[in-house]
Amino acid sequence: MKIVLKQPLSLHETGGQSLNEDFIFPLSNQANPGERLFIVCDGEGGPDAGDVASKLTALSVAKYFASTPLPDGAVNQAYLDTCLAITEEALSAYRESHPESKAMSTSLALLHVGDTQVTMAWIGTCRVYHFDQLKRNIFRPMVAPGSDPASHEPITGKEAPRRMNAHFLPLSAVHKDDYFFLATDGVYEQADDATLETIFREGHKSSPEGLLGEIRNLCENFTRDNYACYLIQVAQTEASAAAEAPADADPSTVHRVDTEQAASWVRNGLIAGVGVAALVVLLIVLWIMNRPKPTLDTYLTQIQQQLDQGQPAQAQPFFGPAYQAAKSPADSLRVQRLEETWRIATGDTLMTAAVKQVEAYIEQGREYLSRRNYADAVNAFEQAEAVKAQRRMVMPDLPQDQVAEAYLRRGDTLYTQKTRDCELATASYRKGLKFFESPERQPADTLLLARAKNRLAECEQLIAQAIQPPKTPPVASGTRSAGEAGGAASAPASGNLADLSSPAEGTVPAGAASRKAAPASAPATGTAPAPKTPAAAPQSATRAPAAPAASAAEQKKALDAGNRLYDQAGRTNSASTYAQAAAQYEAAAAALDGPGAYRLSYIYHMGLGGKKDPAKALTYAKKSADKGWSAGQYLYAHMLLERNNPKDTLTAKTFLRKSAEQGYRPAIERLNRL
Repeated sequence: MKIVLKQPLSLHETGGQSLNEDFIFPLSNQANPGERLFIVCDGEGGPDAGDVASKLTALSVAKYFASTPLPDGAVNQAYLDTCLAITEEALSAYRESHPESKAMSTSLALLHVGDTQVTMAWIGTCRVYHFDQLKRNIFRPMVAPGSDPASHEPITGKEAPRRMNAHFLPLSAVHKDDYFFLATDGVYEQADDATLETIFREGHKSSPEGLLGEIRNLCENFTRDNYACYLIQVAQTEASAAAEAPADADPSTVHRVDTEQAASWVRNGLIAGVGVAALVVLLIVLWIMNRPKPTLDTYLTQIQQQLDQGQPAQAQPFFGPAYQAAKSPADSLRVQRLEETWRIATGDTLMTAAVKQVEAYIEQGREYLSRRNYADAVNAFEQAEAVKAQRRMVMPDLPQDQVAEAYLRRGDTLYTQKTRDCELATASYRKGLKFFESPERQPADTLLLARAKNRLAECEQLIAQAIQPPKTPPVASGTRSAGEAGGAASAPASGNLADLSSPAEGTVPAGAASRKAAPASAPATGTAPAPKTPAAAPQSATRAPAAPAASAAEQKKALDAGNRLYDQAGRTNSASTYAQAAAQYEAAAAALDGPGAYRLSYIYHMGLGGKKDPAKALTYAKKSADKGWSAGQYLYAHMLLERNNPKDTLTAKTFLRKSAEQGYRPAIERLNRL
């Protein structure tokens, strides 16, 4: 074994919720330094078995690692993807036998310490970190930009097979005393990346227990969600062990001992060991029977010593025994007063970390600004402002002129790019110009300010034109307009910009609709009468009989068949089964609900049944979105944004907001990135 671990430490707390939907593997009381696999899961679904999803996922992954040999002795992407597919299948089987658990899902973070590499993998919102003691920095692998949106989604047991996010770390990049940290979103609700880096950088001054205590203090009584984590420190690597071995040792002679002499040593050592062990046991028994019990003053002294050393986290465990040792109200009051001092010290620690975090974000913003990376500069300044708002303490002020310049120059970037995004440019310009509302504040670059004002006015005008409904031309008296005749292409009922840019499938041009709607016997006022034509043959003689429409029961039956085939295709990854599911969904017609329309759109969008069909994918995604299905609203917005049409941006954001309001996590994350 080339990496030796210290005793793994963990948290698994309910937090501000009544039900703990998180799960960790191995359990806290079962972890030991010989473990090679660590898992944390964050379930969702509440009464719909989010806790079951977490436990089932963790145990399924652990079983796969225990029963499936590693290819070539190391984990690879195919190994992880197979593991994920089997786990999805286990959740799907549970959902089928427990219909009440249809909304359950879970996220996962995984760490595997192998002989040749360390594997860091995750799905959904859980995170995994590596703190490098030599570089003194923290690393969190992330999904590459432009990846499949499904890579951000949790494990649900019903989606099509997909890849597990993974980062493979060679042993040469792991050093003695490095930390690995796995966490659910309840942890980084209070301890984001910068806060964790500050805690780990100071970690050389305390033990792993002290670091975990700091994290517990940040989350306890503050986190609204469940929170769970695993903290694993490297005790030794093969490289560090070789460095500590004597340089002049001869491997061939180090352990060469005479056989008889060795046997004598063993025999004498066993006899002496038994005698010493018996004596030690006797002394321990006598000491336990006669030891003095700690007094209240003993506990208070230990607490005060930890506070004087600037380690409030180490003082916390002594408060419980101190209250138990208190024999009078006066004693309890002494403990309470010292506890108030401890709370102040804990607040100072948080304050120091927050100040450092704000200063670090400000410095990052300045650095990005000097490199003309305006988007990242704005993001860094906004992160600093967010920390200030969250802590509600006296914090360093942001450099107003530089923040304003970052917003204005980011607006210029959005304005001048090939696909102009007027909405984002407008937001950026407005934030930047807000700093110069007072006449007393003027930028050093007056040209930058004037250009921003002009471009903001132009963008606002373009947005106003994009959302204004098209004007209907006046119609002569007695003539029916295209809208009256059913020409839906001229004014879509939804009001979406996507509908204005291209007519809906199956609609008729406005002029054709008007011509078809006008009766031959009643010409419009002011027009020449139509020439007489021979009477048309009776309708029954010229029109072929229409095919009988499917009944509502048959449509519902087709929808149920489509759902069964889709779930079956998800387990087998069969293109023909996906194609059959698509045919059944289309046969459902009016019975096709929001989830069904979303699945049908997803089949055409991803080409699961054979070929991709972007037109049908967009049509059914919009149908799912209009029926209020959150995943359909997200997929429809995603397709609109892929078209790179500025007119579609407002519509896409509208549906993203609707999806986010229902708690759909990919939509929330996508809105944060726009």
